[in-house]
Amino acid sequence: MFRRASADLLKLGGLSAEDKRAAPFLAHVETVLSHHLAAQKVIASTTPANVAVVVERLRIALAPFMRAERGIDNDTFDLLNEKCVALDDLAARRLAELRAHRKIASQNAELLDMTCPQLRTIWEVLSPARDDRAARRRFVSGALDVIDVRHPDPEKHPAKLDAHIEADLM
Repeated sequence: MFRRASADLLKLGGLSAEDKRAAPFLAHVETVLSHHLAAQKVIASTTPANVAVVVERLRIALAPFMRAERGIDNDTFDLLNEKCVALDDLAARRLAELRAHRKIASQNAELLDMTCPQLRTIWEVLSPARDDRAARRRFVSGALDVIDVRHPDPEKHPAKLDAHIEADLM
């Protein structure tokens, strides 16, 4: 994925393939983009909706232990029933909280606030056009496009993209 885009990224960075800064430039960009993709996967797996699905599965798994069903002997039922009822009650409350939870739109923004400053640093250290803010926006946008990350359009919303680019590195 990155190899196909490397010529475009170098061009956006104001570098040629022959430039001695080209290899480190591409290596650093690839690392930052790989980290962004990894973080996206982690965040995506812990959304309120995904957690709600897991809690619902727990409640389904507890059901046989809360009512005498086939396959559960009396001793097991007596031993686990009270605890399963209590756990199911906790799970039901958590499920209600999760369902009331509005999706956090800022998750992508938080990732952009981590990724864009790293791309900014690469730009500032290795790009010969380091003082050109419009070129920097196009570079960051192009790098994010390589991995299909939604971000503010550099032409339509330059201030929004700049806010991510200039966010403090953690």
